[in-house]
Amino acid sequence: MLEGRYGEAGAEYQAILKLDPSLAEAHANLGIVYYLEFKYPQAAETLRHALKLRSGLSRARLYLGLAQSSLGEYQESIRSLEEALAIGLDAPYRKLAQTNLARDYLALDETEKAVKVLKPLLDEFPHDADLLYTLGKAYLRLSARAAEKLGQTGDTARVHQMLAESFVTQGKWSEALDEYRAALARDPNLRGTHYPVGLLLLHQGEAEAGRRHLQAALEVDPQNIRAREFLDQLRLGALPKPVIEDALTEPPSKTGQPGGLVDHWAAASNADPRDVNLSPVLRGELLYGRGQYEDAASLFAQLNSQSPRNVDALYWLVRSYQALALSAFDRIARVAPDSARAHQLLAEGFEKQERVEQAVEEYTIALRRDPRLPGVHYAIGLSRMKMGQWQEARKEFESELALDPFNAGANFRLGQLAYRFSQYDEATRFFARAAAIYPAFGEAQTQLAQVLIRRGRYQEALPHLLAATELTPADHTVHFQLYRAYRAVGEKDKAQKELEIFQRMENEKKEATLRKAAESMEQIEKSRKEKVPPPGSGRPAG
Repeated sequence: MLEGRYGEAGAEYQAILKLDPSLAEAHANLGIVYYLEFKYPQAAETLRHALKLRSGLSRARLYLGLAQSSLGEYQESIRSLEEALAIGLDAPYRKLAQTNLARDYLALDETEKAVKVLKPLLDEFPHDADLLYTLGKAYLRLSARAAEKLGQTGDTARVHQMLAESFVTQGKWSEALDEYRAALARDPNLRGTHYPVGLLLLHQGEAEAGRRHLQAALEVDPQNIRAREFLDQLRLGALPKPVIEDALTEPPSKTGQPGGLVDHWAAASNADPRDVNLSPVLRGELLYGRGQYEDAASLFAQLNSQSPRNVDALYWLVRSYQALALSAFDRIARVAPDSARAHQLLAEGFEKQERVEQAVEEYTIALRRDPRLPGVHYAIGLSRMKMGQWQEARKEFESELALDPFNAGANFRLGQLAYRFSQYDEATRFFARAAAIYPAFGEAQTQLAQVLIRRGRYQEALPHLLAATELTPADHTVHFQLYRAYRAVGEKDKAQKELEIFQRMENEKKEATLRKAAESMEQIEKSRKEKVPPPGSGRPAG
């Protein structure tokens, strides 16, 4: 289309249509131009008109689906994309349709369907970094869903083990050690804990305690080469912290498994996962240990459906999905190490470790590789906000909106920045836009109500606050805002009720904080008294 000169192309198609409004292909091409110019409502309307004139235009139906997706009309987009695929598309357009079909499923939280679309697509395009990135994110979402279920099972050793592993990936070493200690306090024989605990203790300078844990881990898994190497090095002196930190996120044995996700016993066992005499969980662990993550995830998902509160199955389901995600991301590093997605992944890793400046550097490189990469300007904007660089953050969110005018998050953040600088009219506009794009955005509803209250528009604020109570039921501040709004409009009984709800939730929150602090002190006291069994005194945890 005139080598990307969309404005000129659009003008030409409009001129053609003035001469002959019945040309379906001209309407279709004009609709595609509108889509490429980010004019999604005009694109959808024009493409629908083209399809009324000629229903078999597969590319028009494809771009209609893309426009509908950009407008947040995901169900309609799925129908359009599936119809386009059924009519028939050339390979590049078929790939575009299937990729966006997967993204629509992800937007609707139908993650399993997205994975089913992406896996065969990757068989056809194994080196496509965008597909690998999307698949990895889908697996991470499945992992997060399983982790949420695990967190609901109660105060178990597996929950604390999962939290500890999460802190390790974020570089929060003290928090990770606290959670591992809590896990061992609940189950002293929990496998896969002594090795990281040993490293974390070494990181804190507790060499003797760290040595005991590494020795205990080695007894359970003689294949743990790294534990043996560290014990040898400890005889010569203390280990540098960077070496320990690298070891915490790398495989301790030559199993080829993702770093930070290795269960040493499962990797070392020679048992056959097909042995029906073994428990299902054990068979799944063995599959995981052999790197058969898809089979492991399938088995643990089946176990979870049969026994929803089986904490071992849930824990291993979390790790299996994490391993699948990391495998997808590792493939990006191998097949496209300097791609936009590769640098985006590096940036996201720095973000988790709160290394904000390095994250911005990598995001910037990603944009040099692909200036239209969605979500990256938004991510840089968030980093700029963390650094207090408000004007720079505003520019990034505006750049994101230039690429995607229907980005609810970018509108919301611009609303926050406007509110911060008392630009209440602008804040109202951005918050209202975010809530209109994504009505289930509870925080946007709350913030919109807050700025309306500040402007004295109490009656207008009420429906947004009532929506927020449903969308974010744990946010007690919503009830305080409702109290203010009801009082201002003269509904004293409702105001009093909301004030009582706010006070009750506030007290419950304080009590929960105090209870958690007391539990933490108790765990610290237990950890001080902790004694690891000396070698040969019985089977320790792995």
